[in-house]
Amino acid sequence: MKIKRIVLLSLLLCTANMWAATSDALLRLEAEMMNYIDTNKRDSFLLASNRLKEASKKAGNERLFYHAWSSQAIYEATQQNYDQALV
Repeated sequence: MKIKRIVLLSLLLCTANMWAATSDALLRLEAEMMNYIDTNKRDSFLLASNRLKEASKKAGNERLFYHAWSSQAIYEATQQNYDQALV
Protein backbone atom coordinates (compact mmCIF):
# COMPACT_ATOMS: atom_id res chain seq x y z
CA MET A 1 0.00 0.00 0.00
CA LYS A 2 2.79 2.44 0.90
CA ILE A 3 4.71 1.52 -2.24
CA LYS A 4 1.70 2.41 -4.40
CA ARG A 5 1.45 5.80 -2.71
CA ILE A 6 5.16 6.46 -3.20
CA VAL A 7 4.98 5.49 -6.88
CA LEU A 8 1.89 7.63 -7.41
CA LEU A 9 3.47 10.59 -5.66
CA SER A 10 6.64 10.20 -7.72
CA LEU A 11 4.65 10.16 -10.95
CA LEU A 12 2.72 13.25 -9.94
CA LEU A 13 5.91 15.14 -9.09
CA CYS A 14 7.57 14.16 -12.36
CA THR A 15 4.51 15.24 -14.33
CA ALA A 16 4.38 18.57 -12.49
CA ASN A 17 8.07 19.21 -13.23
CA MET A 18 7.64 18.41 -16.93
CA TRP A 19 4.57 20.68 -17.13
CA ALA A 20 6.44 23.54 -15.46
CA ALA A 21 9.39 23.18 -17.84
CA THR A 22 7.05 23.14 -20.83
CA SER A 23 5.18 26.13 -19.50
CA ASP A 24 8.40 28.12 -19.00
CA ALA A 25 9.55 27.33 -22.52
CA LEU A 26 6.22 28.41 -23.98
CA LEU A 27 6.26 31.63 -21.98
CA ARG A 28 9.75 32.42 -23.26
CA LEU A 29 8.65 31.80 -26.85
CA GLU A 30 5.58 33.98 -26.36
CA ALA A 31 7.73 36.80 -24.92
CA GLU A 32 10.10 36.52 -27.88
CA MET A 33 7.20 36.77 -30.31
CA MET A 34 5.73 39.78 -28.51
CA ASN A 35 9.11 41.57 -28.66
CA TYR A 36 8.83 41.65 -32.46
CA ILE A 37 5.12 42.38 -32.89
CA ASP A 38 5.52 46.15 -33.05
CA THR A 39 8.66 46.20 -35.18
CA ASN A 40 9.38 46.00 -38.90
CA LYS A 41 11.37 42.78 -38.43
CA ARG A 42 8.86 40.57 -40.24
CA ASP A 43 11.15 37.55 -40.65
CA SER A 44 12.09 37.54 -36.96
CA PHE A 45 8.46 37.88 -35.91
CA LEU A 46 7.29 35.07 -38.19
CA LEU A 47 10.10 32.80 -37.03
CA ALA A 48 9.25 33.42 -33.37
CA SER A 49 5.51 33.02 -33.87
CA ASN A 50 5.93 29.83 -35.92
CA ARG A 51 8.16 28.36 -33.21
CA LEU A 52 5.51 29.23 -30.63
CA LYS A 53 2.79 27.63 -32.75
CA GLU A 54 4.78 24.42 -33.13
CA ALA A 55 5.73 24.19 -29.46
CA SER A 56 2.24 24.99 -28.20
CA LYS A 57 0.73 22.45 -30.58
CA LYS A 58 3.10 19.78 -29.26
CA ALA A 59 2.26 20.75 -25.67
CA GLY A 60 -1.47 20.74 -26.41
CA ASN A 61 -1.86 24.39 -25.45
CA GLU A 62 -4.56 25.61 -27.82
CA ARG A 63 -4.76 29.07 -26.26
CA LEU A 64 -1.13 29.87 -27.10
CA PHE A 65 -1.40 28.26 -30.53
CA TYR A 66 -4.32 30.49 -31.50
CA HIS A 67 -2.70 33.50 -29.84
CA ALA A 68 0.36 33.06 -32.09
CA TRP A 69 -1.84 32.46 -35.13
CA SER A 70 -3.97 35.56 -34.51
CA SER A 71 -0.87 37.61 -33.75
CA GLN A 72 0.43 36.77 -37.21
CA ALA A 73 -2.79 38.05 -38.78
CA ILE A 74 -2.70 41.22 -36.67
CA TYR A 75 0.96 41.79 -37.51
CA GLU A 76 0.33 41.52 -41.25
CA ALA A 77 -2.71 43.79 -41.04
CA THR A 78 -0.86 46.48 -39.08
CA GLN A 79 1.96 46.33 -41.61
CA GLN A 80 -0.71 46.92 -44.30
CA ASN A 81 -0.08 43.55 -45.87
CA TYR A 82 -3.74 42.62 -45.99
CA ASP A 83 -3.42 39.67 -48.38
CA GLN A 84 -1.11 37.86 -45.95
CA ALA A 85 -3.35 38.73 -43.00
CA LEU A 86 -6.19 36.78 -44.57
CA VAL A 87 -4.14 33.61 -45.12
